[in-house]
Amino acid sequence: QRLLVWATVPLALVIAWGLTHAAEMGQMIAAMAYTGGVAVMAATAWASRFPRYRTGIGAMIFLASDLFIFAGEGGTLSRSVTMWLVWPLYFAGQALIAWGVVSTLSRESDAGRVTA
Repeated sequence: QRLLVWATVPLALVIAWGLTHAAEMGQMIAAMAYTGGVAVMAATAWASRFPRYRTGIGAMIFLASDLFIFAGEGGTLSRSVTMWLVWPLYFAGQALIAWGVVSTLSRESDAGRVTA
């Protein structure tokens, strides 16, 4: 579990580089910077106090959706394939992140209430 936290950013950057290395330098740098930011978010979500199998997996799915965008833009996969994958993965990732965070915060809020 901890290894994934430390491996997420470098692995995501290697994958993004592989998907965009043939693109213009500016596009590749932008893709790498964006991937780095999203990968840090995914790694910290995985390591956070929120449920790993909702929030953490949701963040990893969100990262995957962005990598599929680069795969389509870079020509590694056809755009018709990536467009069928990007939006469902994006939605599922965001929904899992929200579900994990909201359910945890709601449970903590309920536990903190004092009933008379």
